[in-house]
Amino acid sequence: MGGIGSGNMWRSGNRDTCESYTHIELPFLRKRGMLQPGYYGTLSWKRGGQPSGNIRFPMHKDAMELIYKFRVQGANEWQDVNEAVSFAYTQQHIGGRRRWFVCLSCGCKCSVLHGGTHYRCRKCWNLAYQSQHGSPFQRALSQAQNFRRRFGGSPCTDDPLPDKPKGMHWRTYERHVERGEVLNQRSDRAVIAMFGRWLQFWQKCKDRIG
Repeated sequence: MGGIGSGNMWRSGNRDTCESYTHIELPFLRKRGMLQPGYYGTLSWKRGGQPSGNIRFPMHKDAMELIYKFRVQGANEWQDVNEAVSFAYTQQHIGGRRRWFVCLSCGCKCSVLHGGTHYRCRKCWNLAYQSQHGSPFQRALSQAQNFRRRFGGSPCTDDPLPDKPKGMHWRTYERHVERGEVLNQRSDRAVIAMFGRWLQFWQKCKDRIG
């Protein structure tokens, strides 16, 4: 994996995706109580069932220290990295503060760091989301399926939406149901549009042959 900003900078259609990189997410760390100063832990990742990377991290009051090794593709030697990623805070409208990482390359605030040779923000690595590479139909279907999986339901859009999770308010559940129905309709429209284009193409081919 190349350095920051390398690779497909000018070919946006062929950019690497966020999903192909290891990543450190603030929501994940917060949910598991790993942001407490003095916490010392390890994060590891797998790809295709095989280990694809790991880091150690001491958590400080104002920064998360990252300790790991990387090896550039084609090289034999591993290189040691020890970097401290600072935290920044913004006030929330409902009160309290929201914590961010401060990217060590561009200084921008972000909630996720993506790891190649170093851990930086998505923009510094010029990453796209996997959903950006698909057709409108694929993107719409993926959104509808992800919504269903998040609530423990079947990814099949023909199946009923998942039942209300225990502990969720009915008003909240009804709002999610409306969102799920919107995603289903968007997916259906994309399917119809896709087949419409296919039929037009088939008709043009038929006219040329005839």
